[in-house]
Amino acid sequence: MTTMEPAPPAAVPAGARFWPRAVALLVDLAALALLNGAFVALLGGSLFSKAPHNLRTMLTLSGTMLGVALIVPPVVGLAYFTIFHACGGQTIGKLILRLRVDAVEGGLLPWGRAFPRAVGQLASALPLAAGFLWVLVDRERRAWHDYLAMSRVVAVEKTAID
Repeated sequence: MTTMEPAPPAAVPAGARFWPRAVALLVDLAALALLNGAFVALLGGSLFSKAPHNLRTMLTLSGTMLGVALIVPPVVGLAYFTIFHACGGQTIGKLILRLRVDAVEGGLLPWGRAFPRAVGQLASALPLAAGFLWVLVDRERRAWHDYLAMSRVVAVEKTAID
């Protein structure tokens, strides 16, 4: 009688290195800055062009614009990272640097874990970016927000088309 041995587990790709991840994040932050800047400029131009020229109205509009400028960027950032990571695993920066966010068990990161990962990125940045720098010392090259969302960032292999 022969015993069937279980198949060896599939090789888990090594996590992406720190510098490609950092550059991809900088590309994403630049894209978000442009998007948020355009939105705030359009909104501000629209509001101020229709405003009467008195001090009280100008102060009210200025306060409104300040509120919008403080609230919109984090909301847009959370949406950006959540949608891109859940839909294809790649933001603009990750696409350019050939990186992808996967679930640790493989495949795309589910929506229910993409949003906590995006929130976790904010938390990783707060203590002097310690959550991001953790990639340098972690043997799996995972940041704090990767552990929170049970995700990993992997390098995407070149295809024959590339």
